[in-house]
Amino acid sequence: MKNPWKRLHGWIDDYRLLALRREVEAELTRSLGRELLLRPAGGGRGHNRVFLAVDRATAAEILATVRIPLPWRQHVPAESLSCRTVLPGEERVLREARVCTELAAVNVAPRPLRSSHTFYAGEHLPWSRLKDVVRRDAHAVWGILPAVLRVLRSMHRRGIAHLDLNCGNVLVSPDRRQVRLIDFEYAPAPGVGAGQLQAFDLLRLLHSLLRPRRASVALLADVPRLLGMIATDAPHLIGICRSQLPPDGFEQLQRSGRLGAEIVNLLCSRRPAPAIPEIPDHGEFGISSVRMASGTKVSV
Repeated sequence: MKNPWKRLHGWIDDYRLLALRREVEAELTRSLGRELLLRPAGGGRGHNRVFLAVDRATAAEILATVRIPLPWRQHVPAESLSCRTVLPGEERVLREARVCTELAAVNVAPRPLRSSHTFYAGEHLPWSRLKDVVRRDAHAVWGILPAVLRVLRSMHRRGIAHLDLNCGNVLVSPDRRQVRLIDFEYAPAPGVGAGQLQAFDLLRLLHSLLRPRRASVALLADVPRLLGMIATDAPHLIGICRSQLPPDGFEQLQRSGRLGAEIVNLLCSRRPAPAIPEIPDHGEFGISSVRMASGTKVSV
C-alpha cells in the first residue's frame, strides 16, 4: 500500500502546481494540435511530478508523458553517490530534452515531443517497467537482459551515462523484445571519467535487479550465464569494471548481500572470469570522453 503521507504530499504538490499545469496544458495543446488535460501519473518523487497528457474529449487516449520540476523545491541536496550530481529543475529539463533527442534516434529512449524551461514532454509508451515484469516472473530477466545491455552499450558508445539505471527506469515492450530508458535527471559529477560512469550504470542495474522480490532468484542461480550475457552484449563493461572501480557503486551493490558481493568480485577481479575473455579497459569503442550536463565533453 502506498504511504499515505506521500499520497497527501502528492495532492498538496498537485494543488500548488495547478497554475503551472494549466500553462503547460495550453502550450502542449498549441504544439500538438489536440485539446489536452494533464492527469497525475503517480510517478515522480522529491523534486518532480509526472503527468499523463490525455485527450480532453475522451480522457482516455494518452498522448505524452510530462515531467514538471517543482518550483518550490529547487534546493538540491548533496548527492551521496560521488560519481553523479543532481541538477536544478531547469537544468534537469534541458538535460532530459537533449539526451532523449540524441538517444531516441537510436531507439534507446522515447521520442521527445516538447520541452521548455518548466517542463519536458515525451512520447508515451504503454509498456511495462522492468521492475514490474521481474516481480511477476523473476526468470523473465533472462529474455530481457540482453536487450537492456545492448541499449546500454549503444548509449555508452555515444558518450552518455544514465546514472540512475534502476529497474523502474527501464520500459519493456509487450513482446519483451525492445526496451527504452527513461528519466535522465542526473548528470556526471565534475572530474569523473567515462569508465567510472559506465561501470556505475551496470552496477546500478545489477543492484536494482538483485533486490528482494525481483530477479535475484534467477540471476544468482546462474552467475556464469549473467557474466556471459554481459560479455556478449556489453563487452566494454567487463574491462571497465575491472579497471575503474567507482567505490560508491560497489558499496551500494554489496548491500544486496553476500551473493551480490560475489558478482562484484567476479566483475571486478583483475583475473579473467571463467569462460570470459579479457576485454580491453575501454572496450572496442575507445570512448575517451563523457558528455557533461552543459553539453561539453571532458576527457577521461
